Order: sequence, then C-alpha cells, then structure tokens
Amino acid sequence: MGHRIIGARRNDFDLNRALPENLTKLTPLPVCGWTRHLAIIKSRGEPMHYLSVKKVAERYGENPATTWRRVQNDPKFPRPVKLSPGCTRWKLADLEAWEQTLSAA
Repeated sequence: MGHRIIGARRNDFDLNRALPENLTKLTPLPVCGWTRHLAIIKSRGEPMHYLSVKKVAERYGENPATTWRRVQNDPKFPRPVKLSPGCTRWKLADLEAWEQTLSAA
C-alpha cells in the first residue's frame, strides 16, 4: 500500500523522481532540544552569540525576573529573540550596544 496524498491524484506526484538540486542540500532540523536551537541559529547565518535570561541576569547582577521586568518597562533595553517555543535568547551584540549607550550618557 502506497502513501496517500489528500487532494491529489495518484499520478500527480512521483516520489521516486529526483529532487531539485537546491532541495538536496537542505538538512532536516532535529525534532527538539538544544541541537534544534543551534541549527536554527546556524540556518539564519548569524553568529552564535546568544545569552539566556539567566546569563543576562548574571551579567548585570540581578534576578532573571528583574531582567524580564526590564523588557516590559524599559523601551531602550534590547528585546529578546524567540528561537522556538520555550527558547528565548538575547543577542550579545544588542546588549553590548545598549551598554555603550548607557556609558555614553
């Protein structure tokens, strides 16, 4: 018994046909976990300098709840990047730029 594709006729798809070259270069993302987050970061072509809320709080000597309060109340504080559900990180470059604006003022 073959695969059934809803809404398509059987002859519309040839599963044995060679894929286009650009699709053969794609690698599937891991299903979950930290390796998935790293794969997402790499696929964006950005450097891998991201900090968790715990690391951001340690950087400024505060509680992680205070860091989240900053996000809500301080419009100049860098916004975190949501990499996937349950994984939010701050770009280190954004935090360093924010620190520069504080020292310049």
